[in-house]
Amino acid sequence: TVRVPLILRYPRKLPSGTVYEASVRSVDLMPTILGLAHIEPNETQGVDLSRALAGAARPPSLPQYSESLHPELEYGMAPLHGLRLDDWTYIRAPRAELYNRAKDPHETHNLLELSAKDPSAAIPEAAKIQAAKLDQRLTKVLEDSKGFGFVSQANPLDRETIDMLRALGYMADPDAKEGLEGMDPKDGLQVYAQLIESQQLLHDGDHAASAKLLRSLLQELPENVSALNTLAACEVLMGNPKAAEQHYLKSLAVMPRQYTVLVELGRIYLAERKYESARTRFLEALKVVPASVEAMTLMGYLHLNRGRPEDAKRWYDRAIEEDPNYPQAYLGYGDLHLAAHNYQEAKGWYDKVLKLQPQSSDGWQKGGVCALGMGDTITAERYLLRAAQIDPESWHPLYLLAVARAAQGDSNSALSYLEKAAERGFSDPALLLHKNLASLQGNPRLERLARRLAGSVKKGAHVAPRVTP
Repeated sequence: TVRVPLILRYPRKLPSGTVYEASVRSVDLMPTILGLAHIEPNETQGVDLSRALAGAARPPSLPQYSESLHPELEYGMAPLHGLRLDDWTYIRAPRAELYNRAKDPHETHNLLELSAKDPSAAIPEAAKIQAAKLDQRLTKVLEDSKGFGFVSQANPLDRETIDMLRALGYMADPDAKEGLEGMDPKDGLQVYAQLIESQQLLHDGDHAASAKLLRSLLQELPENVSALNTLAACEVLMGNPKAAEQHYLKSLAVMPRQYTVLVELGRIYLAERKYESARTRFLEALKVVPASVEAMTLMGYLHLNRGRPEDAKRWYDRAIEEDPNYPQAYLGYGDLHLAAHNYQEAKGWYDKVLKLQPQSSDGWQKGGVCALGMGDTITAERYLLRAAQIDPESWHPLYLLAVARAAQGDSNSALSYLEKAAERGFSDPALLLHKNLASLQGNPRLERLARRLAGSVKKGAHVAPRVTP
């Protein structure tokens, strides 16, 4: 049964000369076509309008039914069922709607809502009676339609695929109502408008404004999963991992099998060196999406950080076997060999990354580190210049370029790169003691830079991790 009407209007003159409009519903198309072919409709839903369309009979007054189940199926809000009959439009919802199209053709004044100009005014009794009549008629339409329903395979996907798509966020979880159970979609639309605005603010880099909007939304809907997850992402980007962790945990309490949230929690714990907590979350993510090469690679990185290279290799091998074109697994293998100072082997893995992902700044930068470790400063400089071009905000390739230029005896270029690196956030004076920078010691420019960096450290500036070959 197609319940959403396709309304076509045909002005026809009956013999009396009176002009009528016949509103054709989709369910009337089939019996009307059969009537035009002089075939008696057999158990067909709808009404034969062939005589009315030909001007031989007055068009009947027919209820035109419409529905929107998307709010219910996708977000757990209330469904919408509507009926148009004669001059009236009625919508069944938590906040029902009634419009008199004869007086309000654009349906802008809901007769069942209190007046904004006069909140003390009561809803007219006549409107309540009319709404009740149309609600009864709507119930009859729904009951009559049940005899024409049919069952088909609505979703050909298997259970495992559905679970995976839900975990990745491509399909809604039927149990995850996000605090919107039974909400009128008119109100729900405002909620999602706020969500979209907050996500756009996050995308534009205005993390504080996004977080403020989300906190306001969560005061009304504390279990809204999308708001919790977006706020957690804001907190991570604002450098508040503890706050992000709490929001993710609240989100999981509402909807436990969220693959992305499990992975992000694991990342937070990994950065804090809470390896067992990170391991638990990554393994939970793999239970939700067993073929996740992302979680496998993160497990490898976790074991590498714990000083277990053989365990790391096993996870990287699993990821590559699952997806040979996943560059992060090759990057992990490169890191494994770089940590062991196997520069030639490590560079080979980074070059594989660059074949799969030519714009990988990590691949170019770490390949440059390997070349520095092998004493090939020319190749190192080529790799590092490419890394600096791809990621113009990072200070790391500029610092490493200074190391490469100093190794070639070009003190001026080395100092210039160090100064540019400082402009981009380089703040650890200890890195100025790198062996390749020994030739710069005593240079006034280096001493001024060292004092500047030391002052930044005293003021509490963030000291970035050391990047040395």
